[in-house]
Amino acid sequence: MEKEYQEVTFEVCIEEVQNYIWQGKVKTNGKTISFKSDLELMLLLDRLVNENCQVPCP
Repeated sequence: MEKEYQEVTFEVCIEEVQNYIWQGKVKTNGKTISFKSDLELMLLLDRLVNENCQVPCP
């Protein structure tokens, strides 16, 4: 039997670029999370996707 997973939507707002590094915010599921680098953004998105993939839909 195949599991069903919750859909996740992100809104990424790049607010500044300093020394070629992105800073901004990610909005998802009613939460706003700040990030200070593009690497931090990728790790944040990976963590959020993995958290939602482990929770089957009701």
